[in-house]
Amino acid sequence: AMWEKSLSLDDNFYIVQRNLALAAQEQEGDLGRSASLYGDAFANNREDPRLMYEYDLVLEQAGVPPQERFARVFEGNRGISAQKTATLLRELEILVLLGRYDEAIDILTSTTFVETEGARTLRDVYCDAFILRSLRNAGEGSYDEAVRDLRMALDYPIGRWGSERRAQMNYLMGTYLEGRGESAASRNFYESAASELVAGTEFHYEKGLACRKLGRTAEANREFTALLDLAERTGDRDAFRSFERGATGNARLSQGHYLRGLAYQGMGRRPEAGTQFARAVELDPANVWAAYMLKN
Repeated sequence: AMWEKSLSLDDNFYIVQRNLALAAQEQEGDLGRSASLYGDAFANNREDPRLMYEYDLVLEQAGVPPQERFARVFEGNRGISAQKTATLLRELEILVLLGRYDEAIDILTSTTFVETEGARTLRDVYCDAFILRSLRNAGEGSYDEAVRDLRMALDYPIGRWGSERRAQMNYLMGTYLEGRGESAASRNFYESAASELVAGTEFHYEKGLACRKLGRTAEANREFTALLDLAERTGDRDAFRSFERGATGNARLSQGHYLRGLAYQGMGRRPEAGTQFARAVELDPANVWAAYMLKN
């Protein structure tokens, strides 16, 4: 009540607005009111990278589309967002979602990040940017550029968490080399992808595709079935080791639909896959790979 009182005394008191926004979010669960109050606070102080971070987080949780989040929070504010690693990483995630890979990669390769801050988010956004740009290049027939980008992702020190993603990268490298007519080299990458341990992650998908490339159909089908099992367990925290953004209910539900979509896609049930990807993006517009699969 004191906060409410002081707000009526001074509309420009951005800290009051921020605290009310936080209360609306955490105590009342009113994301709309929280976003509106954060908007007021941000209008009064556009120089606080922490405020930018919190405002964007609430917009994301409220299901605001990436384009609008960028316009409201980050447009023209790079100098401020760059002052805090967590804030800059959120901006980078949106740039990748919007397909602005070159811009994201320029920032990623020219910025020194504090190692401990958001290490997993940094790894994910770095790999997403390079892998998605490699896919775009391959789609345009530029296999040399695709291979170069994918090497950047493969060379990233992935560490203990996330080695499952090598199944995705090795499979894609196989397809790019196949596109260049290098069948022996591509087969080696398919073999690598097919031998990765991917339990509990979305990368059962690429492992399955690699098995299929090698003519191991029964194994491929096992991987796609594993995705359906994983989708059924989306409420189970263990199923989400590889899924950091699982904080909100919608993000988790979205991931469940995404996993089902991958399973159906692998099984050749494309219309059903499309329906699942669309539902995933509807629930969480920031689900970058569901958005990619829906478009492709």
